[in-house]
Amino acid sequence: MQIVRTYSEDIFAVSAIEDRRETLAGVHGKLRDARRLWYWDVDEGYYAASLSELAQRGPSKPGSRKFPAAVDSIEVEQIVEVLPVTDQAAAAINAVPIWTAYDEGDWAETRLRSRVLVIQNRRW
Repeated sequence: MQIVRTYSEDIFAVSAIEDRRETLAGVHGKLRDARRLWYWDVDEGYYAASLSELAQRGPSKPGSRKFPAAVDSIEVEQIVEVLPVTDQAAAAINAVPIWTAYDEGDWAETRLRSRVLVIQNRRW
């Protein structure tokens, strides 16, 4: 596993980087088994205050991590940092439950419910 950071500050845990190529805009590539590391919190007594530490130890604060489901592949532009991940950190990242904005159950029903809430909360 590797952690990849892009110029736009997207952060992914990936199994591999394929088709890596340099252009005038920077390094581009296809990330395999890419799980976005969207959010993790750090308080006293917990670690992973930086990407380097996340790659070494993994996230530690329970309930304060938001890592959505992995996608098979994603093309990214401007890769600025690639960090190898230790076995300990990989296990901790993989143990984080999938974070989603959708409730359990029918996806279409959840989507409809969220649109109704948006309409109800609009101020005309």
